[in-house]
Amino acid sequence: MEHHLIDEMIISTVPVTLGSGVRLFQAGFPEAKWNLHEVKAYDTGLVQMRWSLEK
Repeated sequence: MEHHLIDEMIISTVPVTLGSGVRLFQAGFPEAKWNLHEVKAYDTGLVQMRWSLEK
């Protein structure tokens, strides 16, 4: 991401309580604008999101 080599991400979340949460990216990563294209929810509780980098 730091070198702008990623233009799409599929991120899956599982509904588990982890206190204050877990960061997906460390602080200090360059900011970028992303567009949400698709969200799928599964019977297991998993939620999958497809994002693409805004150009």
